[in-house]
Amino acid sequence: MTWVINDHTAAGAGQLSVSKGQQVEVIETVAGSPEWCLVRMPSSGLDPPPEGLVPLSVLKQPPAPTTPRIHELGKYCLLLSFA
Repeated sequence: MTWVINDHTAAGAGQLSVSKGQQVEVIETVAGSPEWCLVRMPSSGLDPPPEGLVPLSVLKQPPAPTTPRIHELGKYCLLLSFA
């Protein structure tokens, strides 16, 4: 899930209108059009929940994944070997 940081009004077929402050689930980026992605609104009793295309520029970028430091990874593996 990620946050919408700017409003977007659907202007064509397949697009989804979203408002700043909403949360959406990013399903996939669009092949051949990397500035757009397919999102789904959280389930609110509607079946199926609304989904459609929004520009990536209106979404908060998720934090980059962190990689454990070597000594932390080694400590973790060591603990697992005793468990």
